[in-house]
Amino acid sequence: MMRPVLTAGWLLLATAGFAQSPPMSAPEAPADTNPSVGSMAAADFVRKVAVSDQLEIASSRIAMERGSPDQQAFAKQMIESHEKIVADLKRLVSVEKIPVELPVEFDKADETRLDKLKSVEAAKFIAEYTTLQVTKHRNALALFERYAKDGDNMNLKAWARRMLPAIRHDLAAAEKLPRS
Repeated sequence: MMRPVLTAGWLLLATAGFAQSPPMSAPEAPADTNPSVGSMAAADFVRKVAVSDQLEIASSRIAMERGSPDQQAFAKQMIESHEKIVADLKRLVSVEKIPVELPVEFDKADETRLDKLKSVEAAKFIAEYTTLQVTKHRNALALFERYAKDGDNMNLKAWARRMLPAIRHDLAAAEKLPRS
């Protein structure tokens, strides 16, 4: 008689313990079908766009003073365009309640790039500014394409997608700037 009581006691204890266990979750989908794999966080995207736009605006202000006439025209367009992008981005961050602080200072690498643009001799400025603009626009295009495809915020993804034609246009214009 003692044996059935012990068995029943263990069974009751095991059942009670199982009932208190957290529920088992469904098995995860394979990596290639999981939509969050490789997704880019909204805060990371916003931060990268803000930093890039700050550099675009600051370098273009320098070009307004030191650049060739073609570069000055391009720089004016970049300042206007990127100030609008920053305003749109701030609005989206607010509306979407994205938890991110937009950077207000340049990182060391960007500060060095700007210092170089300010101090490089006039003959080399043209090549330096053009190279910087082409590089930054290629990087921006890749960033926006990635977020438009893999971003985690639907409205920000739609905005990134809408920005792609303008970025491609600006990249093409930057590639046509004089290099010497």
